Amino acid sequence: MAFEQLQFKKKSDNVYELKGRLLTSIDLESVPDDFTDLHAVADVFRIQSDLSDKFRGKNLAILANYVEVTKPSTFDLSGEPVTPTFDFHGDKDEHGTGLDGQDGVAGKSGGNFALNCRLINNNSQLTIIANGSNGTNGQNGGNGEDGVHGKDASQRSFVVDGFNWKMSFDINEKWEMNAKFGLEDVEKSELITEDGLTAFVFKQISILDDWGLMLVVGGKGQPGKLGGLGGCGGKAGQAGSIFIHCDQSSHPENILATANPGTDGENGANGANGADGREGRDLWKYDQRVWGNPECFGEDRPTKFKLVWGESADYTVWDGAANSYVRVEKDYDIEIPIGTTRNESIKDFNIETPEKVPSFDISVLKNEYSHYLDSNKVGSMKEFEKMSIQLASRNTIDIVIP
Repeated sequence: MAFEQLQFKKKSDNVYELKGRLLTSIDLESVPDDFTDLHAVADVFRIQSDLSDKFRGKNLAILANYVEVTKPSTFDLSGEPVTPTFDFHGDKDEHGTGLDGQDGVAGKSGGNFALNCRLINNNSQLTIIANGSNGTNGQNGGNGEDGVHGKDASQRSFVVDGFNWKMSFDINEKWEMNAKFGLEDVEKSELITEDGLTAFVFKQISILDDWGLMLVVGGKGQPGKLGGLGGCGGKAGQAGSIFIHCDQSSHPENILATANPGTDGENGANGANGADGREGRDLWKYDQRVWGNPECFGEDRPTKFKLVWGESADYTVWDGAANSYVRVEKDYDIEIPIGTTRNESIKDFNIETPEKVPSFDISVLKNEYSHYLDSNKVGSMKEFEKMSIQLASRNTIDIVIP
């Protein structure tokens, strides 16, 4: 028996209709790529191939009197897989701060499938899938740059010329006091050395001898730059819906139908903060013009020192402003700071959540095409009628996955 040619038309924007007494799954591939919905209506619909990828995330409704599955076939309307599109590869900005990772891409939602027929043969060979695709992982945050170490005090910070240290420095504060305990002059100065460090100088000048104490303070280390926050993972695509109703079937097994949402992408890891720069070492020097050469302290290991005021002792100098002797003591050894990982906070961004693909109303389509299907039965196809009689006692197939 000869079948009429296919009737193909555009019902509305991106919604197409394909009708004929005999349609096959291969015929469905003729729909333009820009479609969102395809309504396939036939007296006999033959499934003999998988659907191509252009049906991913689209809607397909099949309404037929008789459906025959001639070989194992899969109709996959799942959302299209997505790939991240990160547009930068460096991990720091021009200031050394770690860049925040970019967010992952949201998955695509699955399309919707409907099959409504009076009789289906070999239904166990048909698989319908309408899963949402997975969101992609967020990008890792960039690592922060390590802080610059503070400048170490060095011999260049001192000028050694007996007691007459050449003070070619900027003086911040200077106090000169009257003679105490036979001292002809007492001087205290806070200076900026030629290499940019702060120095504290105490001098006693007497008739018999001169004393000097100079503490050069190493520079402060710069804090490490912050690491960037990890990007948020892309949200999962939502599952499509599946509706299947067949009055009679050749196998008691249901059609294999799956519609699950995708998986959210994982958040990117936060970048590590840069290590703080260590403090610069201090050095101090004590000089007695008549009785010895200048002695330097602090060169054996990186150390911070402090000024302590109190009683007269070795290596002390009178501080008239404090009315006390001053000396230098060790404060602590300098350790190299260790960088720490950024906290576990998440970027507070509005992450795109995929919407479900709008579905058709199968009851509306059934009413729309009922007259066509009733008037186009192939009455001379005795094997179909025979199949219908043989299957009269079989259960119907009803699958509804919202």
